[in-house]
This record gives sequence, structure tokens and C-alpha cells, in this order.
Amino acid sequence: MQDQSTNRGKLMLRALVVCGVLLVLGVAGRLLPHVPNFTPVAAIALFAGFFLRRRLVAAAIPLAIMFVSDAFLPATSLGLKITMYVAFLFPLLFAPLLRKRLSPVRIGGSALIAAIFFYLVTNFAVWPGSAFYPQTLGGLLACYGAGLPFLAQKLLGDLLWSGAIFGTYAVIKQLQLRNVPLVNASIRAGW
Repeated sequence: MQDQSTNRGKLMLRALVVCGVLLVLGVAGRLLPHVPNFTPVAAIALFAGFFLRRRLVAAAIPLAIMFVSDAFLPATSLGLKITMYVAFLFPLLFAPLLRKRLSPVRIGGSALIAAIFFYLVTNFAVWPGSAFYPQTLGGLLACYGAGLPFLAQKLLGDLLWSGAIFGTYAVIKQLQLRNVPLVNASIRAGW
């Protein structure tokens, strides 16, 4: 009985460490100098959704990253901020697909779809009431056109960050850290 309890405690500790690493990586990725839209937040959300069984805990990771880092970044409108927070929760929807069968194609496809979703909803949120774009279909299309360079950076960033995070996970999974597999640690620990 004690062995089971000890093992569960180790697994919970490892899940906490993973959450901590993801939080630090995400906040640093937003605060340190970077190419616009080339941050790890969406990739972290994708991984958190895959790794953490409890949806609320998984959702808390990208939300905490945004909340903490937003305190140090220039203010954006409340509407755009809410839209960004929702857009960074979108990758969590791919968790069942990734848990069913983890593969580079599924990870990459999920990252691509999440990046396109982010582009579509955030540019749409910028358009209403904008002084830069008329409130017409042409203005909306101009807003989306102006966002295309940022979409390219977002696509590349999300793919590279997802590859790095899931690749690191795959390496750790193969190494079996101290004979206690990190694989499904969050599931066994009830996270």
C-alpha cells in the first residue's frame, strides 16, 4: 500500500514539475525578445491538453502564461485580450486525437489548425471599430491581408515549438527517467 502511495506521490511531483516547466517556458517565451507571434503558448496548450488528464488544469496552463506575461507587456484592448485567451485554449480540443495516437503528423496538423484558428479569430477581433480598416467586407479582407506575415510567423513558431516540446517528451519517454516512466504520469496521478 505504501509503495503505491509513494509511487503516486512521485508521479504527482513529476506532473507538477512538467507544469512548472511549461509555465516558465511560456512566460519566458512571451517576455524575452522574439519574432512577433513566434511564442510557445499554443504548443504548450497543445501539450498540456495531451499530457494533463484534467481539462481545467490543462486550460490553466496557457491562461496562467498569458495572465502573468500580460502584466509585463503593453496593454491591448480587452476584447482582443479575451479573444487571444480563447484562441490559446483552442489547441486543447486536439487532446483526444493526440492521446488516441501520438504522431508527428497529428501534432503538426493540430499545430497548423490552431495557428490558422488564432489568425482568423484575432484578426476578426481587431477589425470591428478599427481606425485602420473600414467596417466593410473590404476592410475585413484588408485586415486579414495585413495579418498574413504574422500568420506565417505563427505557423512556423507553432510547428517548431510543438516539435521541440513533443520531441523532448518523446526523448524523456524513451529514457524512462529513474525507471519510473514519465508517460501518463499525469493520468496516474489524477491530474
